[in-house]
Amino acid sequence: MIFLNFCLPHGSLEGDIRTAPETVPHQTRDTPEEYVCVLRGSSRALRLHPNVYGNLSALKRKFLQRHNPVPFYNAATVSLFHGSASSLRKDFLLRTCRLLSLLILAAAFMPTAARPQSRIPAQELRPLAHPETHGGVHLWVRNGLFHVMDNVVVTVPRLDAWIVPREGQAISLDDKKSFILQINSGETHLEAKDLSALLNDYLLPHAHTPIKDIEVSFENGQVLIKGELHKVVDIPFSGTGTVSVADDDELRIHFTEVKVAGVIRKGILDALGIKLASVAQPRKTSRFYIDGNDVILPIHALFPPPRVTGKLTSVRIEGSQLIQVFGDPRAAMPTPPTPAANFLYFRGGSMKFGKFVMSDADLQLIDRTPANSFDFSLDHYVEQVEAGYCRITPSLGLLIYMPDYASLHGSDPQKQ
Repeated sequence: MIFLNFCLPHGSLEGDIRTAPETVPHQTRDTPEEYVCVLRGSSRALRLHPNVYGNLSALKRKFLQRHNPVPFYNAATVSLFHGSASSLRKDFLLRTCRLLSLLILAAAFMPTAARPQSRIPAQELRPLAHPETHGGVHLWVRNGLFHVMDNVVVTVPRLDAWIVPREGQAISLDDKKSFILQINSGETHLEAKDLSALLNDYLLPHAHTPIKDIEVSFENGQVLIKGELHKVVDIPFSGTGTVSVADDDELRIHFTEVKVAGVIRKGILDALGIKLASVAQPRKTSRFYIDGNDVILPIHALFPPPRVTGKLTSVRIEGSQLIQVFGDPRAAMPTPPTPAANFLYFRGGSMKFGKFVMSDADLQLIDRTPANSFDFSLDHYVEQVEAGYCRITPSLGLLIYMPDYASLHGSDPQKQ
């Protein structure tokens, strides 16, 4: 007989597999064959599920070829499928892979001890009530397209801000770390592809997080994110979420749906008490941090220098863009002395660029091609100045007419 031991929640049952009555006709190799399992110490038989115990059929068949078990007539019959050797091997490998996957996922999602840093911004990153008394330069922008990185652009339809020198430094356009951009009011637009590049090339590496290879898209007013979580192995994940203001200077992405390794959904993780914060918290939480299943992005750390501060009023997704609104969206912006469709205008305070130093600054950068937004790169502004021309105003201010940065390199992000 073939001896079996069935492990159950409240104990175990033992039994023997026997052939059914001799009246059962002979079955071919790949068709069901009738057997019964007699429970030890009982007159009952146990019905087995063929998909669970089918891999026992080969052992049973070899046994029945050499023995003649005693028929048992009073027990219910069960069907066991005789699979081929190759199918049994495939079944074994599939079950083994599934088990290993579960073990890896369990190890990956074991909560790890976080080593958070302070999330409170430095005193100098808090907005000043009177930046002009601290040497600030007033800045107005109309229809700008800023290269915050060579491969990341932010559209700025309007901006009213102050450039405030950092403690012990003078404002220099050649040193982005010499000043802070304090926003009074304005609006920024960020495309999904630019947000993806910003996260992968700047924010995630600087935050020292296990999250990598992020791909962001926007759909129906929601944000869709795909990426990998590096734990024991690289585990793919995807999620859908909404955006909102977490605080006056923080952006919140709230995940409403999460899928890990293509199979484990947010509901299962919630039931197990596993939150994104317990498995993906960055070591440098001053860059961004995770609160439960919400990713919090402080605006002062979202972009490379210069650091940004200001009150974030609202955030939303429209089409393929993430739109952030700062301050009062109805605030009026003054017109510079020289009217222009697209411009950057610096006024008051002291600032340096190249070998020039302006006290009581009066500098206006004007787009030579106003048909589209003014594409400007602070990292490469000298190239734009060289390709443009200057004029002196009657009040001894300086006007610089500049081409779009992308046009100097044969590309135009506004046409992509």
